Amino acid sequence: MFRDRANCKYCHGWNGKGSLVEGEPPAPALTTTVLAKDDLVEVISCGRIGKTMPTHLQEAWTPAHPCYGLVAKDIDAKDMPRKPFGTLNPDQISDVANYVLAVYRGKDMTWEVCASFFNNANSHECDQYKK
Repeated sequence: MFRDRANCKYCHGWNGKGSLVEGEPPAPALTTTVLAKDDLVEVISCGRIGKTMPTHLQEAWTPAHPCYGLVAKDIDAKDMPRKPFGTLNPDQISDVANYVLAVYRGKDMTWEVCASFFNNANSHECDQYKK
């Protein structure tokens, strides 16, 4: 989900350290996030007001799924989070949040995690993590 469906790697980097997207500031590093799981779920679902983080839940910002206690009519259209690269259902969003907490938050990258991410034990991206 993180890598392919939600495309989180595009902005946060495959290693969770944040990545510079052309013309935009780098996304926050997931390795230093202090957000709890419920907060991550809301951010992944709803995006960030006035920021580049997109929504990933189709029902976000509607009466069926308010975000940060608000619905779309409560904020200026220019501040609405952008549409997602790919939508996720609530279980998938929970899985992404769990992945961020298990793999990135407060952790250093390892060869094993790198090889798993790329699904390739011979990925040159992972050479720097070999012991």
